[in-house]
This record gives sequence, structure tokens and C-alpha cells, in this order.
Amino acid sequence: MKKHLELKKELIGLIDDDPQKSELKIHGVKVLGTRAFSISMLIGSLWTLSNGLEMAGLELFIKLFWANMQYIAYGFSPVAWFVMLLEFIDRADWES
Repeated sequence: MKKHLELKKELIGLIDDDPQKSELKIHGVKVLGTRAFSISMLIGSLWTLSNGLEMAGLELFIKLFWANMQYIAYGFSPVAWFVMLLEFIDRADWES
């Protein structure tokens, strides 16, 4: 992207879920969102798993249990996305 200046876009960071790359710079570009991205993916996985198990459940109490488990993801996913947004716009100091 740095080679294609005609795009008129600024590369502000790279996304990686490896915590060891947090605050690392690759070719002068910061690696962003390691912690927040990992948490967002975990919440998304919980949501997907709960939805799948709800649909696969044969009895009402099993369906209700997994339907209720999805509310955890419903509540935490916007927060995780907001924290990730703060990291991407370099406002991570708002998190604390």
C-alpha cells in the first residue's frame, strides 16, 4: 500500500491477534488491536457457537439455555468493538 501512492490512503496500522506483536512496528507501521481484536473474536465465537447449539438442540430447555448464552455476546460485543475502535484511532488512553 505504501508503494501505491495514487490510492491517496494513509496506512495507520496493521491488525494482528498475536499479543507478542503489541506495540510492535513493521516497516514503520504500528500493529494495532491485538488484545481488543482477540477479545472481539472470542465473543464472536461464543455467539456463533451458542447460535449453532441453539439450532441443534432438540429439547426446549436446551434451546433456551443456548439462546440465553447468546445474550452474553450481545452485551459484550459492542463494548469490545468500541475498545478496538479506540485502539485503531489511537485513543487507547480512553480505555483506562
